[in-house]
Amino acid sequence: MKALLKTELHKALKNKYFFITLIIASVIAVLGAINRINEYQSVLELVNADKAAHGGVSWRNPYLPADTLFTYWIGGECFSLYFSLYFLLIPLFAAFPYGWSYFMERKNGYVKNVITRTSKKSYFLSKYTAVFIAGGLAVALPLLLNFLTVSCFVPARTPSVLYSAYTYVVFSQMWSALFYTHPFVYVGLYLLLNFAFGGLIACLCLAISFVIKNRVAVLVVPLFLMLCLNFANTYSRSWELSPINFLHPGVVVNPANGWIVLLEGACLFAVSFGVTMWRGQRDDVF
Repeated sequence: MKALLKTELHKALKNKYFFITLIIASVIAVLGAINRINEYQSVLELVNADKAAHGGVSWRNPYLPADTLFTYWIGGECFSLYFSLYFLLIPLFAAFPYGWSYFMERKNGYVKNVITRTSKKSYFLSKYTAVFIAGGLAVALPLLLNFLTVSCFVPARTPSVLYSAYTYVVFSQMWSALFYTHPFVYVGLYLLLNFAFGGLIACLCLAISFVIKNRVAVLVVPLFLMLCLNFANTYSRSWELSPINFLHPGVVVNPANGWIVLLEGACLFAVSFGVTMWRGQRDDVF
């Protein structure tokens, strides 16, 4: 089991599709960081010009608690092209690195060679773990890169609740108290949440591989399902239903509710893990 898991992780994290996904996602993340850094520099110029005009004293409110790292990284703003593009493409970022692997391995006969040397249970447990980790890293690492890039130029002031109109984090938002007291913990939790959902979406591709016999469909169906939830979200006036929106640390449409996030995550896990282990051990690959 340990050797098989090591092999699966090696295939998942050292294949060209994983690196291509990381590069594309990172480009979007870095461009988003550059865009926001330029906006912050413009704000600084206005503040400095105001001070220069009034003998070194700022007469206008500089909104410093709102102009912070936690509102300038891609997870702290809700209006740029880069933010909307990145979170819309999360299902593809998660699926593309390794979500298709079982489909291809069964098609080319690799699975037959493996299960003659080990049990189906060990193979599918290792496969599920590797797919989960690859999908989670492909989603979370570019977000972390964006956060670290912006942190080099924008100070990490603790956001003030008095400026909640500028932070996109309302009181009913999941973990909102942490945002105004321990913002690094808040960001860390959302990075973990993105990692978890990235992994679960990737594993959904693995489960779909047992039903759909088309590689493109295996990769695209999770995105379609997420878009369906996004459409259903238009009928919700209270809580966020769409992972495309609630994976963002700010309020995009509706506030994120922890119970809804937990329920959707549990459903993704139950479906992906249940189908993978049940069909994987039952189906004949010969």
